[in-house]
Amino acid sequence: MNRVLVFLIVIFMPVFSLAETIELKNGKVVEGKIVEETADWIKVDTGIGVNITYYKDELKDYKKEITFTHREPSDYKTGVVNQKEVKLPAVFTMDELTPEQREYVDKNYITTGVAQLDLSSKDSGVKIRPPNPEELTIAANKLFQHRRFQEALVKIQEAIDQDQDYLEAYRVKADILQESGSADQSIPLYNKILEKSPADDMVYMNRGYAYGRLGQFNRAIEDYNKALELNPNNINAISARASAYMQTGEISLAKKDYETLISFDQEQAYFGLGNVAGYYRNWDEALSYYDKTIALSPDFAPAYLMKGQTLLQMDRKQEALEAIKKAKSLGIAISPELEKAIQ
Repeated sequence: MNRVLVFLIVIFMPVFSLAETIELKNGKVVEGKIVEETADWIKVDTGIGVNITYYKDELKDYKKEITFTHREPSDYKTGVVNQKEVKLPAVFTMDELTPEQREYVDKNYITTGVAQLDLSSKDSGVKIRPPNPEELTIAANKLFQHRRFQEALVKIQEAIDQDQDYLEAYRVKADILQESGSADQSIPLYNKILEKSPADDMVYMNRGYAYGRLGQFNRAIEDYNKALELNPNNINAISARASAYMQTGEISLAKKDYETLISFDQEQAYFGLGNVAGYYRNWDEALSYYDKTIALSPDFAPAYLMKGQTLLQMDRKQEALEAIKKAKSLGIAISPELEKAIQ
């Protein structure tokens, strides 16, 4: 399935190339590619093997034009990918665009949620431009938050294609991959970020989450330790490490982390301590912690579920049924085995 997803991403990904038109005050028009620019001059590759420098006081105008190669869905029987080029000026108003250009802009930029690209005022004369890497990253993150993973991956790849040194784009892409079920693909991206930004505790955190999703809990703990070394107040790292300790059977260390967490996040602390007590079969203590969790967060479904399972262990079936029904009403999935146990 992952291979199919990657294939689809490649199909829909726009490809960028640059072409520029430079108009001099003497009326001459030069076409080429601006390869370097300062406050005083631009350097242009005109395709003759020599870069030509033009000082800005001799320029009348110069416009950068971005070419988008828009790849349409392939014919899945033949594997052929249909392509068409849609060229957009660097800045434009909607009424300056052809119908094809308008269709492309509406389809690819209106839905991103980037405020700078709001095209609703089509007749206002406000200039619009294609998004830069930062805006594309913001757009991808918004799509990600709405769990539109495939669209988010396409958008974030556009940001990376524009600026391969923009670390925030790699972080967002890694987070999208991890959350969409490709944690193994996210780890090389986190590694790349840490090579250039080794003091980023949140990247260690997120890589730890990825290792945890892959069942590599000891490696996850190493990352949480590093995150806490860099930022001792990273409460998410404390909570995540405690959960990883539970998975590796280091229950005393998990309990210590949950006790530390009480000063920062009582809900997670009490819930975790309930799980620790349940591990030791201290049912009354576990039930007490789950009740404390519910008192703090009445809509925290996992607490009702664990309370129900604890009550089953205490042979209090009717109370267990009520707690588990409450968990279901809050949207948590119930295993067939548990369903059978409460019948």
